[in-house]
Amino acid sequence: NNEPYSFAGMFSCKAIRRPVFVEELLAEVNLEAKRKEQENQESEDDDGEIPAGFGNFMKLQAGGISKVAGSGLRSSLSLFRGMTQATKSALEESFLMITDTHLMELRLSKLSMNETATVTFISPIALLAKLKFRRQESISLFFKQSVEDPLIYMCHDSAEAVHMIQNTLKKHGVRGKHTNAATQRAIQQALKLVVDIQRKEKSLEHMPSPALVEEIMDLYRQAAEKFETAGDVRHEEVMGHMHKFLAKPLIVSILDGSHESSVRSRLAFVDDEDDGMAREEAMLAAAANETPQFTDTPQRDDMSRDESFKRTLQQADDILNEAKQDMFGFDHNDDLDHLFVSGGDSDDALAEFDAMLSAADRQLSDIMDTDP
Repeated sequence: NNEPYSFAGMFSCKAIRRPVFVEELLAEVNLEAKRKEQENQESEDDDGEIPAGFGNFMKLQAGGISKVAGSGLRSSLSLFRGMTQATKSALEESFLMITDTHLMELRLSKLSMNETATVTFISPIALLAKLKFRRQESISLFFKQSVEDPLIYMCHDSAEAVHMIQNTLKKHGVRGKHTNAATQRAIQQALKLVVDIQRKEKSLEHMPSPALVEEIMDLYRQAAEKFETAGDVRHEEVMGHMHKFLAKPLIVSILDGSHESSVRSRLAFVDDEDDGMAREEAMLAAAANETPQFTDTPQRDDMSRDESFKRTLQQADDILNEAKQDMFGFDHNDDLDHLFVSGGDSDDALAEFDAMLSAADRQLSDIMDTDP
């Protein structure tokens, strides 16, 4: 618990997935460790000055024997190190340590917990962007370097570890919220409602109506309820946007009916202008196309009077012609002349004819006398 590694909690874990940037860092560290190990081996293999002449045969032979023995020993040591490393890895356990400033992954032997631990990975806790966990199963750490590529640990105490991390973040002024599947669904539904609100507000500018305003207000209320159910502070923002929406002059005019009356007056004015223009255009077209009526009407009247006069003259001519023919018939009727000349029966016929005329005259005079 001494500084700088005074930790708030340490939990047994096993890494099952690492982000790419962590893998790259670990590869660099392993490469550097192998390089240092190789340098140490080369320094151990240095046996001093090698005999270069043939003056001291025994010394030369001793140097050769030592190099051969050293080569065999190095092979044995390499094999032993490999076995030790494998055994050590099997006997080691990984831990996630949470300090006030860092998150660390440690390796520690199971046989002796008092040994010095090896740090596998370390990151400032301020670089943590998001946490996810499954209770008694796993914990996922999302870092700002790669938000979509998490570091996942199998951890039986995942809920407790996440709670510890949240408390540590609060000390740094970082506030978060706990979400589950139902909460996430509520937030997604609320965001969808917000998109619908934006779309309907745009359509309201082209088709203003009280019904559409009521529909948008209902969507605002639903979105606020969804955010509030999920414990999301954005429900306050939604309510603020709804109040701003209701305060717009267009919305106020739609709700009090003044917008509709102004639209009707404008439409009526446009209709009046259109009707006046249409009437003027019709009058101009009629004046341009029609023939003046004062020339046709007298002509038609004169023609009708002429035709009537001609018919009257024709009838008078016909009467005269018939009278002439009758006169001609009286002058040239051989039978009638014969009757007048022959006498006898003809005299009786004339007497009867005169009697008929006399009777007709009397009837005519009676009718004239009785007529008021």
